[in-house]
Amino acid sequence: GVMRRNGDVGEMVERFLRRAEEAAADGRHKDAINALQEVLLHDRTRRDVARMIRDLRYEEMESRQRAAKRNRLAVLAMALAGLLTTVALRERVLHEEYQRLPQADGELAPRMRERNAGLENMLANHGLWFGALRARPERDALQVRIEELDARDAQRAQDEALQRERRLLIAEASREHGLLAVQNGEWNTALEHLRRSAAAGAADWEGTPRVLADVAALEA
Repeated sequence: GVMRRNGDVGEMVERFLRRAEEAAADGRHKDAINALQEVLLHDRTRRDVARMIRDLRYEEMESRQRAAKRNRLAVLAMALAGLLTTVALRERVLHEEYQRLPQADGELAPRMRERNAGLENMLANHGLWFGALRARPERDALQVRIEELDARDAQRAQDEALQRERRLLIAEASREHGLLAVQNGEWNTALEHLRRSAAAGAADWEGTPRVLADVAALEA
C-alpha cells in the first residue's frame, strides 16, 4: 500500500513477481496467478506476465485433470478390490457348502441321488461360480451312473419276476403230476413230484401249504 501511494510501481512489480515465482515453485498456482494479476493491474504492458498466467492456468487445469484421473483410478481400484474380496468370500462359502454335500460311496444309488440333488440345487441357485467347473461334470457323471443303476435294477426286477413266474409254473405242474400219480397209486412218484412242487413254490405261493400237507400225508 505504501509503495502504491508513493508511486514506486517498479519495486512493487518485482515483489509480486518474486511472490508468484515462489508460489509457482511450491505448486500454489492460484497464489501465483493472483500475484501475477497484481502485476498486470499496475503494469498492463507486461505481456510476458499474461503468458505466465495463461501457462499457470493451463498447468492448474492439467493438474486437476491428473488428480481427477488419479481419484477415478483409486475409486476403480477400491471397487475392484471390494469386488474381488466379495467374490473370494462367496467362493469360500460355496466351497464349504460343496464340501458338506453327502458323499456318493460305492454303488449305493440313494447316496448318489442325495449328492446329485445337492449338486443340482447349488448349480440352480448360485449361478456362476468357479466351483461349478468341477460340480457340473460331477453332476453329469452322477446322473449317467444313476441311470445305469436304475436300468440294472429294472432289469434285475424283470429277471426276478420272470424267474418267479417260471418257478410257480414248475410248482403248479409238479403238483398236478403228483396228484395224478396219487390217483394211479404211484406213491413214490407222487411224493417226488410234490416235494419238487413245494421246493419251487416256496413261501410266496398260495399252494405251498396244501402241497406240504400232501407231502406229510404221503410220507406218513
